[in-house]
Amino acid sequence: MKTPKFKPGDRVRLSNLGTLRSPRVKGRVGTVVSVNSQYAIAVLFDGNKNSTKIHSSYVEAESPESHNQLPTALTIRGGAEGEDLFETT
Repeated sequence: MKTPKFKPGDRVRLSNLGTLRSPRVKGRVGTVVSVNSQYAIAVLFDGNKNSTKIHSSYVEAESPESHNQLPTALTIRGGAEGEDLFETT
C-alpha cells in the first residue's frame, strides 16, 4: 500500500482539476485535518468552520512562493488612453 502524500497540518490548495471538479468549494487554500485513506483527505479551507472531504488528486501542496505573489512596489505612471497606469516591481 502506498503512503498518503499529505499529512495532517500540511497546507494545500485546490489544483486545476479540483477547481473544475469541485466548483462549489468556496475556499481555495486550506489545511489538511485528517487523512482518511490513500485517496481521501479532509481539508479545512480558510474561512470555513467545517472540513471538506476531498479526493487527494484535487489538491496540491501549497508552495512557499505563493505567499509572495503580491507586488513589492507599485508605481503609478502617466499613459495614453488604453495603457496601463500601474507597474509592479
